[in-house]
Amino acid sequence: MKAMVLKELCEVMVPGKAYRGSLPLKAEPLELAELPVPQPGRGEVLIRVLACGICRTELDQIEGRISPPRLPVVPGAPAGGGGGGVG
Repeated sequence: MKAMVLKELCEVMVPGKAYRGSLPLKAEPLELAELPVPQPGRGEVLIRVLACGICRTELDQIEGRISPPRLPVVPGAPAGGGGGGVG
């Protein structure tokens, strides 16, 4: 599956924005990556995501204002889609 992945904390380059200088500066903080399709476990359902948004907390993580719980991370919530499999 293809996913946008945040691999490192950074500041996003925005014209006219002042930078703190404590993090690397990137124009494109997310990288398109090919990831293995997760397999649903017992009692789980796999959803094939067709569209996904980004919430304010995830935007703060992408733009380097707060740290995600772990890296790399695939941001996105809420997601919409259909059935992909049952465990």
